[in-house]
Amino acid sequence: MFLEEVDMSEPDQTASSPPYFGRNIDMLPFIKTGQNASPMERLVRSMRKFFFVNHTITTLSELIVSLEETTTPAQLTKTLNRLQDALWNLSTEEQERFKSITINALKRHVLQKSAEPLRCEAANWLRALVQSGQVSDPTEVFVTLVTAARQAALRKQSPGDDGHNPYLKMIFDCFWPFRHPYQAYTWEAFPPNQVFYPLAALFDQADEATTDMLLVIFAELPSLDDQAILEHLLPVALRRAQSQDADQRRLVAPVLGRIHNAAAKESLAKLLLDSNEQVRESAREAAHMG
Repeated sequence: MFLEEVDMSEPDQTASSPPYFGRNIDMLPFIKTGQNASPMERLVRSMRKFFFVNHTITTLSELIVSLEETTTPAQLTKTLNRLQDALWNLSTEEQERFKSITINALKRHVLQKSAEPLRCEAANWLRALVQSGQVSDPTEVFVTLVTAARQAALRKQSPGDDGHNPYLKMIFDCFWPFRHPYQAYTWEAFPPNQVFYPLAALFDQADEATTDMLLVIFAELPSLDDQAILEHLLPVALRRAQSQDADQRRLVAPVLGRIHNAAAKESLAKLLLDSNEQVRESAREAAHMG
């Protein structure tokens, strides 16, 4: 019910494992279908359905416990794949309930677990759920990933430590389902600027690679006039607009187009006359959107 992803091998059907849903459910082949079924036969069919769904819910509850207790990325993925299989057998209402529980469990792994591989794998599942349109409120995932990126930056042990960059990439990927032709969410569900305030402070000590990633994230926001963003972003954007590197000038144009102050407008106007055609094209698109 969730996704895509991982182990496509046949599930374990040993005596100790629960039945694989979709297999071995034809327990009453003698029961007739249609209007000719007797009241007793209809009652047996109803009981069969009840016990089947009840067993599925029990299995899901056990899987949720396993999800909470998992300690490795492999265990996490295996449990989520089994959850996905079991969810198919439930009503839409029950599916949504268990998906919400699953998302909350993943968020706790991202923000509370100490092992970085598990943290990153849980975050990647949240990213995939947003991209497939299966999160009712994508803002909660953006908040989780922004917090994870900020925490990773605070844990930074050396100048070359870029542990926050995978989370920045996931944040950028979460914008995809707001765009045509991948649109799974309306713009009403787009996260507010306040969600991204913690990322703005990363500009102050970011290397070139991190700066590039931050710029493409902030270029996705509809406007960048919030003071909490501008105080960190504007000096970087103005400096990038004067870079000798054409790619840096091209990349910063969409950001300048979303800042409505004199310095940003002046820099964007210069980029419209840039010697590089790609820079000029980027600046034209930014001026049009702004």
